[in-house]
Amino acid sequence: MKYTGVLLAALVGLSSVAEAQDAAQSPPPGVISTTPAGYPPPSGPRSYEEHRREELKVGVKRTRTALIATSASLAVGLALTIPAFTGDRCVEDPFDENNFTCNTAGKALLGTGAPFLIVGFWGAIVSGIMLGVRKGKLRRLDEKIAYQSDAKFRWDPYRAKFVF
Repeated sequence: MKYTGVLLAALVGLSSVAEAQDAAQSPPPGVISTTPAGYPPPSGPRSYEEHRREELKVGVKRTRTALIATSASLAVGLALTIPAFTGDRCVEDPFDENNFTCNTAGKALLGTGAPFLIVGFWGAIVSGIMLGVRKGKLRRLDEKIAYQSDAKFRWDPYRAKFVF
């Protein structure tokens, strides 16, 4: 009973910290935020290429996070399934040569590690491909933006007209 006051004070302190964080992230009352979570707030009029570039950067970041998470799942699955196949499952009783003591740890490790291994393997393949595709799109868009800003007077094949 003497720790109830300390526990109550800790809970009150944590709830005030949570309220302060929520207040800092939410817009003022009466203002509706149109910016989805994870996107930077608008800073003024931007071209389509700049908007697309920001979307691709967010997509690359999310895909990289997915690749890291699925690779970690793959590593956990490997760490659980490899001992399931390499460990001895039956041990001879030292007092009786005809009596063996067997355990089912291999089955438990295999049953636990196999889902991690399968999901991690396929998730790493898919998210790795997605990361490569998105980074390629971002690289091509950066090259396009650099080409448009470097050229003075040229023919733009995308717009089919001369641009400055």
